Amino acid sequence: MVPCLHPDMSMLRTALLVVGLGLTACTPQLPSDDGPHDAPGSSDDAPVGGASLKLEIALDKELPAQINPDIRLEDVYLSATLVRAIADAGDASLMNCEMSWDENDTPDALTFRNPPIGTYSTIDLRLAKRDSGSDLKAYQLKGRYRGTDFKIIGVDKTITASPAVQLMLKAGMSQTVKIEVALGVMLEQIDWSMVPKKDGDYLLDDDNPQMSMVQYGIAIAFRTL
Repeated sequence: MVPCLHPDMSMLRTALLVVGLGLTACTPQLPSDDGPHDAPGSSDDAPVGGASLKLEIALDKELPAQINPDIRLEDVYLSATLVRAIADAGDASLMNCEMSWDENDTPDALTFRNPPIGTYSTIDLRLAKRDSGSDLKAYQLKGRYRGTDFKIIGVDKTITASPAVQLMLKAGMSQTVKIEVALGVMLEQIDWSMVPKKDGDYLLDDDNPQMSMVQYGIAIAFRTL
């Protein structure tokens, strides 16, 4: 006959077994030295705090656009060598963003990588020619004035547009800033009687004194929606 265990001894062994199982289940798994410790899909470029910030820039009218009875705008090109989203905890930045609009084309939204968490107050766009590439220019506008083609092209000057924003970016949050460009504002200061022609078309470039007014118009044409 197999002797029975003493009741007290049996209860003690059962209690020790339960405790041992509990300790095994709660012990965290230690990282292995046999491979990388990063979680699947992780990256050094992952957004801080899981936040996402995008910038959408659109024209206030679809192209081709009738700005007034005399002016029809058909093509807009902007070269933003630096785009900054300015916040109290730091800036999110992008470089060399080319944006082009015409009857068939609009630019994609700009996505900031690793945007700081905090309160954003300004979107700062530096419009200038790029350091490399072909056909370098800061901006170009094409259209027709009273039935005659025109081209406005800026190369040498830098324009800064700084529309204000009111945005709080929190950890894990996705935010999109929408900015509109007022086409009429860019062109309303031009005295077309003072614009020279080349090969029968109007051409306004950096050599014309009126370009300073065009640059001012572009700078103030950006506004937050």
